[in-house]
Amino acid sequence: MRGPPPLPHSLRIPRVLLLPALLVAAAWAPATEAQSPLGIHPTPSPCSDAVEPDPVPLTVAWEESRQAERGYVAARRRVAAEDAARLAVRREWAPTLSLETLGNWGQRLSPGEERVLGVGTRGELRLLGNWTLLDSSRRWRVLEAEFRRSGAGADEESFSALHLAEVARIYLEAGLAEEVRESREDHLETLQALAEPVRQRLAAGVDVEWEVHLLEEALARAHRLFTEAAQHQAMTRVSLSARVGRCVRPSPITTAAEHWRPPELADGQLVASSSPTVMRLWSQADAQEARAQAEGHRDRWQLHLLGTTGPTRSRAFDDPVETEYLVGVSGSWRPDLAGVNRRSADAERARAGALRAEGESLRQEIEGELAELAVALEHATDRALQLAREMERTEDRLEIAFLRWREGVDRWTEVTQASERLQEARLLQIELRREMALSLLRWSELAGDLEPIPVWLGQEGTR
Repeated sequence: MRGPPPLPHSLRIPRVLLLPALLVAAAWAPATEAQSPLGIHPTPSPCSDAVEPDPVPLTVAWEESRQAERGYVAARRRVAAEDAARLAVRREWAPTLSLETLGNWGQRLSPGEERVLGVGTRGELRLLGNWTLLDSSRRWRVLEAEFRRSGAGADEESFSALHLAEVARIYLEAGLAEEVRESREDHLETLQALAEPVRQRLAAGVDVEWEVHLLEEALARAHRLFTEAAQHQAMTRVSLSARVGRCVRPSPITTAAEHWRPPELADGQLVASSSPTVMRLWSQADAQEARAQAEGHRDRWQLHLLGTTGPTRSRAFDDPVETEYLVGVSGSWRPDLAGVNRRSADAERARAGALRAEGESLRQEIEGELAELAVALEHATDRALQLAREMERTEDRLEIAFLRWREGVDRWTEVTQASERLQEARLLQIELRREMALSLLRWSELAGDLEPIPVWLGQEGTR
């Protein structure tokens, strides 16, 4: 049986184009679960179409994000390690006990003579006790351990402030993205409310066809902007849910932006000095300074209380078992003739000076940034008041434009223009609130105190 006749030469596909065509077809083919790209199955998001997000205040989002963040475990373990090191340093000078034994074989000579009294084995068992009463570097080593513990605590506070600030930033972005979506949706609904009456007026011969096309273009543009805003809101909600560990959305922000008062400028220097990052650097500098003192006084002088007891048994001359007791005081003084300790102390002191200078530089930088934030917040508060008044006037214009259009005084274009102006004013207000919220968040982040943020958002006392 013969196969089908070959295609004409003009309809044949060149072999050069056959491979790219197959690759494109494979790329556009729907991927099944067994043939997913690279065999990787992404982790499902905590939010899906079947899951309704729960509105949570910022304080609840903070608490649940702490439980989901593993960085807190590492920070707490570093603090626990410094606590253990501090306790170990304090117990270095505690009384110690040791048990020693000695066995040998040899000959015993008569005292003052060269006459062998006997040959045999000899055994000793000693219980030794040592108590360091005084040490030249003890005080400084304890201080070093204390300062290192303070540095670990400041490091934990700094990590907590950074983490909570990041969660608050995502929380604010999600809340403002929801407001943008609502603004886009209101504008779209306004245009949709105009569509059917305009088509009826076109059928009645009141309006012309090109005006309907203009309205349809405005509807398409508004729908596109609404879709983009909804997608951005979904992305921010997914980011917040990933931080919290379940599908959530931010609670509404009830406080108006014009009521967000900036902190006092006079507190800038105090806030900069209490910043966790600055405190961590200064604690590290204090620890290095104490280490320098410890190196300078290391092994300079010591005073010990010693004691030993135990039996002795010798078969060299059939000696009976004897028990010895010894109690005494041992003191030592070792001058630093070569200057090794002094030079080690100078090196540690130089490191401490570098850390302290770095902390002072950071403090000045934070103080300047806090002053800039306070001034920016004052100006933003004035703009928020102006925008609030402009919003009221724009809303009134939109209502008037609707009434005049329904009465046949104005055209529908006046309504769309008023709606667009209202949407622009709302978006400006949202952007200003975003700017003010991020400035206040940055202030709290630098200060290491984020507790006022829920109060600024009007969520104090909510759980």
